Amino acid sequence: MKNRTAADVMSTPVVTIGPDARITEAIRLMLRHAVSGLPVVDADGRLVGLLTEHDILNFACSGTAAEAAVADAMTRDVIR
Repeated sequence: MKNRTAADVMSTPVVTIGPDARITEAIRLMLRHAVSGLPVVDADGRLVGLLTEHDILNFACSGTAAEAAVADAMTRDVIR
């Protein structure tokens, strides 16, 4: 059995979002591209986090997500 890597299952091209973007924009991107998570990258394209549907649901249940930034809900401890 072949070991699978992220590249074997990920969507291409990769759709990313910045940490200062609104969560509502992240939701629009996820729906438009039919993905369940987005890598969060800084202005230099470096990975700073990951935002998933799970992150958004957890955040929405604890407060208002309408005006929140991606950085408020994203997972920061990403294994590279």
